Amino acid sequence: VKPKIIASTATISRAKEQCSELYNREVFQFPPQGIDQEDSFFAKEDADKYGRTYIGVMPSGKTKAMTESMMLATLLQRGQEYEADDSVKDSYWTVTGYFNSLRELGKCSSIVQSDVRDNIRRLAYRNMFRYGRRNILKADELTSHVTTTELNRTLDKLEKVRYSSDKDNRTNPSNILLATNMISVGIDIDRLNVMLVMGQPKLTSEYIQASSRVGRKYPGVVFTQYDSARSRDRSHYEQFKPYHESFYKYVEPTGATPFSKPARERALHAIVIALLRHLN
Repeated sequence: VKPKIIASTATISRAKEQCSELYNREVFQFPPQGIDQEDSFFAKEDADKYGRTYIGVMPSGKTKAMTESMMLATLLQRGQEYEADDSVKDSYWTVTGYFNSLRELGKCSSIVQSDVRDNIRRLAYRNMFRYGRRNILKADELTSHVTTTELNRTLDKLEKVRYSSDKDNRTNPSNILLATNMISVGIDIDRLNVMLVMGQPKLTSEYIQASSRVGRKYPGVVFTQYDSARSRDRSHYEQFKPYHESFYKYVEPTGATPFSKPARERALHAIVIALLRHLN
């Protein structure tokens, strides 16, 4: 009996052709496509489960950095002014910033220290400091530049430290979390429900996986800020609604080249040794 290969993913395209190329095997996709999208006999859509809302923003007459700082400042200060229970407020306290490159993330990290704080002060001043001013410390990062110890410390902080309005036992949860595609897989933290995506990611699958980090337990909101100088971003902004209503069909198939030179150099010797040991 041949071994059964099981793979799991939320974003797959052309699975049948790829498995045929890689393994020369038949493939069965679960759950299979049915007549009704909400009910495929094997799985039903849960109407009570919240998802996430996508909002597109493209500045006109403003620079990318200025819009970025204003967006972050507004989301952070609104979290301060939001009148709700501590548990609800905690769910929208941390703003997650997703970046396509470490260079863009580094620019945002410096913006947080200067422009974002100034904009928060202006927003608080408009309301005569009735709700107070949000105090922003250093932004937390989930990137390859951060050591494993710091990564674990940040994840531990996100999972355990909660917002509390109690003056005697007040805690300081994470205000801003800056991340690259490291956050796309395996980060399941219920309290992350606000995300700002800086620029349309190159792959639709990456966009789906990254934005799926929010709204996993509570309603989530994803703001996508487009760059008006890039024609691709402008196109995504113009087709925002139809794209987001059916973006699973735009998932690009992963490139599969089973007999490429790097693949042979990495794997062929192991296969030859395994064959020698088993057949001799």
